[in-house]
Amino acid sequence: MESSENSTIMVVDDNPTNLRVLIEYLEDSGYETMVAPSGERAIQQLEHAQPDLVLLDIMMPGLDGFETCKALKHNDDTKAIPIIFMTALSDTEKKLKGFKMGAVDYITKPFQQEEVLARINTHLTIQKQKKELISLNTKLSESNQKLTETNIQLTRVNNELTKAIETREKIFSVFSDDLFGSVGSIFGLSGRIVKTAENLLNDTFIKTANNIQRSASYTQKIFENLMGWIKLQSGVIEPAPDIIPLNKIVDRSIIPLSQLAEEKKITIKNTIVENELVYIDENMADSIFQHLLTNAIKYSLSGDTITISSKNLGDYEEIVVEDTGLGISEENQRKLFKINSTVKEPGTAGEKGAGLGLIISKELMKKLKGKIWVTSQLGKGTTIYLTFPKHRRSGILGDITHEDLP
Repeated sequence: MESSENSTIMVVDDNPTNLRVLIEYLEDSGYETMVAPSGERAIQQLEHAQPDLVLLDIMMPGLDGFETCKALKHNDDTKAIPIIFMTALSDTEKKLKGFKMGAVDYITKPFQQEEVLARINTHLTIQKQKKELISLNTKLSESNQKLTETNIQLTRVNNELTKAIETREKIFSVFSDDLFGSVGSIFGLSGRIVKTAENLLNDTFIKTANNIQRSASYTQKIFENLMGWIKLQSGVIEPAPDIIPLNKIVDRSIIPLSQLAEEKKITIKNTIVENELVYIDENMADSIFQHLLTNAIKYSLSGDTITISSKNLGDYEEIVVEDTGLGISEENQRKLFKINSTVKEPGTAGEKGAGLGLIISKELMKKLKGKIWVTSQLGKGTTIYLTFPKHRRSGILGDITHEDLP
């Protein structure tokens, strides 16, 4: 039998004899008691103190047992308290009604002490088990929450580790495939110069010297891109944005690429008006445009045009870099912006590349709270879209329908 220690029973009955008998039973068995001579008084008392169980007489003047039970079950503070109805042995209909109202049991009049105590102890035990189950479920829920948080942290760590591994593999790839190849080319071409040193003005020497210059330039670009990528991944580079005229940045980015474009007979047009302002880090934006324009020149043919334009989107400025060059296949479009599957297609003049330009550009765009995506069709050119915030309060763009390619 469940211990009665610290358990409190409320007895609600308008009959003094019944109250006296029940109080005597309960106190002799070690229970604390509360007494209410009516349903109204019971409800009032329960606003201040709550028992572990209620013994409730059905037939009372004023608020009867059914109405009292209904009021208690509709109150969030008292609805969980077990209610045992007290009724005459022959009141079957009332017993059924009592169960429908929310009672857990009944005891019959005249009272039998062993029956009363047995039913009380049974439902106190059940109530205690319910509380323990609720407590266990709460602890289980908390444990699940902690487990979920731990899994999230582990996933984050795993993603960071995966990213670090991909970065390391990309660095190794650049060194082994591109850098070593470029350096080897320089050494090979240098050997040809030595062999043709007796006649320094011949065509072979001039061609070899030009090839050395291109290889050296390519090697320098590899180092620049690689160091930029490493700095981005290590968090060394942080933006210092300001309100800046967009066309000024684009014009400045075109200047170092003008000779390359002229050699390939490619026209670059900046159609952005002078009064378009954006909130960006000037050096980062300059690096982005140089990467994008370098790629556009690389994959454009003689006579092609590269056009830079912009459109006001309210809090953002959308910039479009459009070329009429070779275009990108659907397969290669899916590889763009991915460190572990970069695109290394040669340019229209045989130019090489490490495939880091677009990846670095996307990382820089994230730091500038902007976005970048690409559309392209083989033989019809490529269009790159950028979005830059126009104000300090602008956040990462959320209402643009274009998405980064998977």
